[in-house]
Amino acid sequence: MLRTLLLTSVAPVLMAGAALAADMPAYPVEAAQVAPVSDWTGFYAGVHIGYGFSDYDFSSLETGDGDFDYDGLSLEDEDGIIGGGQVGYNMQFGSFVLGVEGDIAATGIEANDLDVEDGFDMDTRINFIATARGRLGFTFDNLLVYGTGGASFVSFDANYSGDADEDIAFGWAAGGGVEWRFMENVSAKVEYLRIEADAEDLALVPDTDVDIKLDTIKVGLNYHF
Repeated sequence: MLRTLLLTSVAPVLMAGAALAADMPAYPVEAAQVAPVSDWTGFYAGVHIGYGFSDYDFSSLETGDGDFDYDGLSLEDEDGIIGGGQVGYNMQFGSFVLGVEGDIAATGIEANDLDVEDGFDMDTRINFIATARGRLGFTFDNLLVYGTGGASFVSFDANYSGDADEDIAFGWAAGGGVEWRFMENVSAKVEYLRIEADAEDLALVPDTDVDIKLDTIKVGLNYHF
């Protein structure tokens, strides 16, 4: 008697629950969201700021009495802040990134050598540095490690005991860096470059040949289009 009463009471509840479950819509189970892997292909542009360290070699000076090497001319190496911008283009092939980049930076790097005893004074100032380089790197998703190399252009002024000239020295640039894509369209980078450039026959009295050596380290931001 009691068993019959319980079955009679529970059966309608179970049947109603089964009907309600059958009427409920089925929702698909979504897969876990995975952060997209960065695609480095495309144009970019940005800005940078850093520091430069200079060194100079004056290989020869000419005078009316003939040619001679002036080994005693030794500028005090000077360093200073550099800052400018860059533009470039990347193409990604699997985990490899191949690209080109051009940059230009203004500087305040100056150097001087004053020889009171011999009566001469040499002053130099680097006005801007520009490079045109290729880049080859390996990407770990949002991180790019790369090497770079190409041509360099260094604009500078020189003053030798009152005779002044301005010229652009041509040479090479090489180095490497790390770039991190921390937003979909924005990346940050740290880059080192070694720059060596030559300028021949500066219009000073006496005429001068000069080799300029620069080490630069900079940080920058790029926007990827």
